[in-house]
Order: sequence, then structure tokens, then C-alpha cells
Amino acid sequence: MTDVDALYSANPKDDPTAVPIYEVEDMAKLQADTSSSGTQWGTGGMATKLTAGRIATAAGTTMAIINAAHVDYVPRVIAGEPNLGTKFYPIKNVARGRKRWILSVPVRGAVWMDAGAVKAVKDRRKSLFCPGITKVSGSFQTSDCVSLCDTSGAEFARGLVNFGSSDLSKLVKQRIWEKSRRTLDAAALGYHAMEEVLHRDNI
Repeated sequence: MTDVDALYSANPKDDPTAVPIYEVEDMAKLQADTSSSGTQWGTGGMATKLTAGRIATAAGTTMAIINAAHVDYVPRVIAGEPNLGTKFYPIKNVARGRKRWILSVPVRGAVWMDAGAVKAVKDRRKSLFCPGITKVSGSFQTSDCVSLCDTSGAEFARGLVNFGSSDLSKLVKQRIWEKSRRTLDAAALGYHAMEEVLHRDNI
């Protein structure tokens, strides 16, 4: 329950062309405004609600954003009546345990990947290695949560990274990993490093 009618494509207070989004089937493809700040009813703003949405849908639960001024909407939404708020549908492959927790961790940056790496991670559930990375953005440390993005920059997953942004950017730009045949040692970064940039158990 919040103080807005639904999730919008942009902030309706600033953009007259903003339209409500009534159904979200894939949060990774969501294009919506999250810039509004919290109020007494919408504590934390829309970004916080979307984080809750990711956790709920990853757990196999349907979630809805409904205006608190219309408590009567609750049973109607449960009954399936449309356009009374924004409904988030559960993902097909339910996340459990640690992977569900990762969705609640603040994102500190993003890792862009080539098509081959996207297929390996997304479809084959493989770990991510440096040769598949094309771009690093944000400022993060080892074990921080980062977004995994496809060639267009669209987020399709999140995970805990094994390198800080500074070292990872160095690896990508200088292709150190290729030179060392995917095994990094002190000669590459000044310390012995893990093979995977993100292990599949942390994605």
C-alpha cells in the first residue's frame, strides 16, 4: 500500500506524458520511473518498492502496488480485477535461499557482457569469466552486488562480484585474463585472484 495509484513510466508530477504500468511480467525489462522520494505512505520511494517486488516475484509470489486511499481495492485485486494498481507476476524459475537474498542487496555497479557470455550465464547457468565482459560501470568492492547486463545494457540478472571495479576494469581494458589463460596470479594484479568474475552460485 502506498500513496500513488500505480507504477508509472515516468514521474507523473514532472512528465505529463507519464502513463501507469498495470502489469509487470518481467522486471528485468521494466522501464519505469523510480526517482520519487518517500512520503508518510510511500516510505523509501518507488525504488524500495521495486526491490520488494524483485524479492516477492523471485520467491514465486505475486505482488501489487495499490493506493492506500483505496483499501477496498485489495480484495478486488486478489479476485483478478485489472487496472487497480500495478501487479507484478512471479518469475518462472523461483529463486531460493542465498539467491533470493542477493536480490535484496543494494546494487553498486554493472557488468556488460557479450552475446556469448549472456547465453552462457542466462541460458546455461554458467559462471561469468572476464573474456565475456565488455564494459564495467559503477564503483564497487569485492563481494558487492552488481547488475549483469546484455549487449544493449538491459539488466537480466544480479550477482556478487569477486573483483572490485578498479581491478575488473583493468582486466577488461588490458585483456590480462586472455594473456594469462584465465588464470590470474600476482603478476597480473599483484595478488592471486579467483578464476570467475561471478560464480554461478552467486548469480
